[in-house]
Amino acid sequence: MTFVDIGCGPMTSCLALTDYYSQIAPGSKLHLDYLGIDREKAMLDLASQFGNRRDLFSDSFRQNYSSDWDYKHIPHKKNGTLIFNFSYFWGQNGVQDDVNNITTLMLNIANICQPRKMFIIYLNTYSNNRYYLPFRNKVGLSGDIEGPVKYSFRYMRQLRPDKFQFHPQKPTLRYEIKQLEWGEE
Repeated sequence: MTFVDIGCGPMTSCLALTDYYSQIAPGSKLHLDYLGIDREKAMLDLASQFGNRRDLFSDSFRQNYSSDWDYKHIPHKKNGTLIFNFSYFWGQNGVQDDVNNITTLMLNIANICQPRKMFIIYLNTYSNNRYYLPFRNKVGLSGDIEGPVKYSFRYMRQLRPDKFQFHPQKPTLRYEIKQLEWGEE
């Protein structure tokens, strides 16, 4: 599986995925190819520190980070599953100008990876979706896997890369999981 985390921050979504995987497959570590994209170098540095933790990820975990929409060094396996993750990304000011860049980025990555299946995961606070909805329409997403739904989940607080803990806070979020079926008309 290749996980492209757009607006990755300190790898929050990938860490949540790792936590979930550890709950459904106790004693196993996530095998994943990961590309984290964020404009802030400090966020990419933190994400890289988390990504280097062998207690969280398998030895086969491959990672790369970019601050400028560079996708040429994406770790991937052809004919696998490709996931584009947008957590909190579309709620930021200024991202409306990035719709075309992001759509092009996704098409280019899909051409490199040649995935068997592609998905978008979208997550944001329930009231802050004004830029995601036009993006979703532009990309032309097909059927719902799940969503949109309101969901409360446990919150992970990252204190620093070697220390994080879960808190009982349960924010209400909107999330969707959509399958992309480009080129299959």
